[in-house]
Amino acid sequence: MWGYRYPDHSGSFRRTRSCWWVSSYLLPISFLTYTQALRVLPILLQRLHEENIIVADLGGEDNDELEAKYMGLCRRSPVDRVRRIDILTIPFEQWGAALVYFTGDDIFNRSMRLLANKKGMSLNQRGLYDGVVRDPKTRLKTAVGRIIASRTEQEIFRALGVPWQEPHERVRA
Repeated sequence: MWGYRYPDHSGSFRRTRSCWWVSSYLLPISFLTYTQALRVLPILLQRLHEENIIVADLGGEDNDELEAKYMGLCRRSPVDRVRRIDILTIPFEQWGAALVYFTGDDIFNRSMRLLANKKGMSLNQRGLYDGVVRDPKTRLKTAVGRIIASRTEQEIFRALGVPWQEPHERVRA
């Protein structure tokens, strides 16, 4: 299928923490047109349903944007355990930021976002931004800033001045 690079595990699997009941995948998409990019997840899901890999849908798919998300239940064969599957499509340019965000763990993520905030930056699943301004009372953004790092995890760590940590070293809980 056109339009995407290999999927990658995220979450506890990437941190080498065994979690048999959920598999999370990031699917970075580079595309020729916006319309083609929007078709990647529906085509993939149709194929997984046809091959009886997905056995149930949970909460419907959110597939109106390039950052589409799907949650369901799957198994490789009728004798395998059923496990939850999360599939997220992301623009390729946001690959590194998405890996940081979805690999976690939650305490690690909060500490990275807090550090970014203390340095006058903002970190989310799309990237590391400089010049973001928030209203002090509502915390709503009044200026979106400019992206300074998003393609690789290393780029984000470097921009924050944090020594590189492999996913299995990011466990804080």
